Amino acid sequence: MLVYLFFPAAVIAAGLICEIPFRKRGISPTKGVEYGFLACFGLAVFAISAMRYFTGSDYGSYAELFRSFYFLSEEEIFGLAHEKGFLMPLYAISPAVSDLRTFFAVISAVCAVGVTMLIKRYSGSVTVAAAAFILGGAWFYSMNFMRQFIAGMLVTAALRYAESRELLRFLTVIFAAAAFHWSALILIPIYFLLKIRWNTTVMLLGGLAVLGGLIASEFAVNMGIELLYTKYKEQYTPDLAGLPVYYALGFTALFILAYLLRERLYERSEMNVIFVNCLFLTAFFEILGIRFAMLSRFAVLFVLPVLLGAVPELFICVSEILSEKKGKRGRLIAAAVFAAFGVAYYGCLLAMDGNGVVPYRTYETVMSEVNGE
Repeated sequence: MLVYLFFPAAVIAAGLICEIPFRKRGISPTKGVEYGFLACFGLAVFAISAMRYFTGSDYGSYAELFRSFYFLSEEEIFGLAHEKGFLMPLYAISPAVSDLRTFFAVISAVCAVGVTMLIKRYSGSVTVAAAAFILGGAWFYSMNFMRQFIAGMLVTAALRYAESRELLRFLTVIFAAAAFHWSALILIPIYFLLKIRWNTTVMLLGGLAVLGGLIASEFAVNMGIELLYTKYKEQYTPDLAGLPVYYALGFTALFILAYLLRERLYERSEMNVIFVNCLFLTAFFEILGIRFAMLSRFAVLFVLPVLLGAVPELFICVSEILSEKKGKRGRLIAAAVFAAFGVAYYGCLLAMDGNGVVPYRTYETVMSEVNGE
């Protein structure tokens, strides 16, 4: 459990150490400082994730999958339901792997490298993005929904092509993402919505979309269970299937803030148009998740552009507004407000443990439990 308290605190503290000396002089941190921060952050994310053992709700099912590499034939492996983009690279290295934990370490390395690259590519503030990745729950997703998280990283990478309206390149990356999790295919129709600029009319239509989604959610889930997830027939029932409301509240609050600051965001970057829409989509699917948790899984595809892109941009905008009124203290006040919001949300994540990551276990701690030590 201590790692879940120490690591976020260390990220926030390191971010302040990297930022404060430069902000006092009215300049941004140098590239060298940013690269150093990201390197340490990425290594820590990798190490904590790679060292975990039976931590995360899906860890056991993935361990069984990796174990099957050693007794199923190649034809049987190809016949498994898992997406082949995820399955086959791991199966290819299995002859050289003697410990199942190595597979999790490989996936952890892919996630850590991918996240640090996306932060560098999209974030207006790498320190805010790193803190948002941890406090916003994406860190837990990477340790649990591993296939969909990798698909989400590719979806995030594809957004640059949506911004430049390069449809063919966008589709190429989306199909690559779908090779890791089929849900990425939802981005094909969504592509045509990503450049919409929000106004009062669009806000009204968005509200109607949420209402319509809630009304149609039971039908959508029933269809999904019949066609794709027959194993959940007994688990998902109308009276016991939803997530706690705070998931939706957190991202809805961020979306409302983005809506209020939309003109300032749009002026800063055309990419912010896409980030605001990703924020709405995250809130939309989390709201549907209040009724049926299955639908909230689509939010995993959009949470990285929100946390790595939208949140740093919102922080910068709020900092500018407060700095105009409070002077140099403005950025510090903004940092305190965002940190308080993030810590409160993160505390809810730990308390509810929807991803099964509490307590944090390593191989050594599990063996100590088994031996009664």
